[in-house]
Amino acid sequence: MKKRIRKTHRAISLAVAAFWLVQVLTGVTLQFHQEIDSLTLPDAEYSLDFDAIDGSLANMLAGRPGSRVPFAYVANGSFGAFDAYVVDASGSYSVLRIDGQGMVHRELPSNPEILDAGLFELVLELHAKLWAGDLGHIIVGVSGFLLFTNMMLGLKLAWPKRGTWKKAVSWPRVTTGPAGMYGFHRALGLAFIVPATLFVGAGVLLAWEDQLAVPFGAPQPAPEVAAVPNLNAVGLAKAVAAAQDRFPQAKVSMFTLPSSTKPYYRIRLLQAGELRRLYGETTVYVDAQDGKVLKAYDALALPVGQRFLNSFYGIHTGGTFGLIGRLLSIITGLWLLAMMVFGLRLWWLRR
Repeated sequence: MKKRIRKTHRAISLAVAAFWLVQVLTGVTLQFHQEIDSLTLPDAEYSLDFDAIDGSLANMLAGRPGSRVPFAYVANGSFGAFDAYVVDASGSYSVLRIDGQGMVHRELPSNPEILDAGLFELVLELHAKLWAGDLGHIIVGVSGFLLFTNMMLGLKLAWPKRGTWKKAVSWPRVTTGPAGMYGFHRALGLAFIVPATLFVGAGVLLAWEDQLAVPFGAPQPAPEVAAVPNLNAVGLAKAVAAAQDRFPQAKVSMFTLPSSTKPYYRIRLLQAGELRRLYGETTVYVDAQDGKVLKAYDALALPVGQRFLNSFYGIHTGGTFGLIGRLLSIITGLWLLAMMVFGLRLWWLRR
């Protein structure tokens, strides 16, 4: 049985190693991408003036007939700036960095599916979809599942006998040749298997999130509101105020602007206690005609299945555990690289 497990472990590693390498390198690169990206821009105003942001977006759209802003996400951990996505009449996207006082600092293309986007957005698209759309997403999900499975097979092979754990995770006495490579591979694997199981497992679940929504519960539905052909919407500031009246201590992490077919604002907020670092799941829908709340969903009070689904992203990125978790996520990525190097070297020496 052990010989068969070893052969399977080796075969999976050799077959999928290239995909794992891409996932690890891009994942490590993305861990602090928001902070790195913000270094090139002026410090964001922490005081948020949503009237100014709304006015800035309106002025921008006035000069771009046929364009709209479908959504905007908080840009970094200060919660003082947003990345507002703009789609023009042809369907091409761009993203504007806009600070809390409505000042636009940068505009970049945002079409990563055709490799027309900023650096970090391209890296994210490679990490999530291998620059291959839906097919790439499936490949990432399958390769992630194989990585998790292979880790469990490796754990089975490396599991020490009772009373030998200290020796198993210690620096090997022999450091060269097949015995040395096996010693390093085994010791390193046992030392970091717990955090690796957590981060990789959450990543695999995240890749199959849409499919898991069937048994665990789909996202809460948007309100059913009749279309308003000539919508005269209340301002963004009034909509945000209505949302924060429901959740006074929450921070705005995302908003969508109303349209004639969807005449409401969707405001996502981050509450203390949610597992995500930036993009909260607490959601408030505000009527764009009168500024009244249509529906509100408290992320901390959602059904257990939906809270389970919502936990994947924060755990995978380490943000759930704060700065220590994010650093540990990077260390785990470097651990995977080292495991691949030792494993491939061991295979080569045993050929």
